[in-house]
Amino acid sequence: MTPLSTLEAQPHSTIRAEVSDDLDIRQASDRNRVSLGGPWETDYWTHELGVSPGELKRIVRKVGNSVTAVRKELGLVASPMKDRA
Repeated sequence: MTPLSTLEAQPHSTIRAEVSDDLDIRQASDRNRVSLGGPWETDYWTHELGVSPGELKRIVRKVGNSVTAVRKELGLVASPMKDRA
């Protein structure tokens, strides 16, 4: 952890990057997991995936909170390219 005296000498943006529980940051904390813990996280994922909060909660209950699993359930995972022979 950085000593407070060092943080006080740094610009605000640098301090923000070091604080893990900064409530001003309104994005997903882990982009590999769908978290519905805060309203901004729910807003982020519903916007990102194009679903309602209720639909997102239903899917997370069904397949878990892996972004890959949720995208697959929604049909948003691109299928692998086929050989172009």
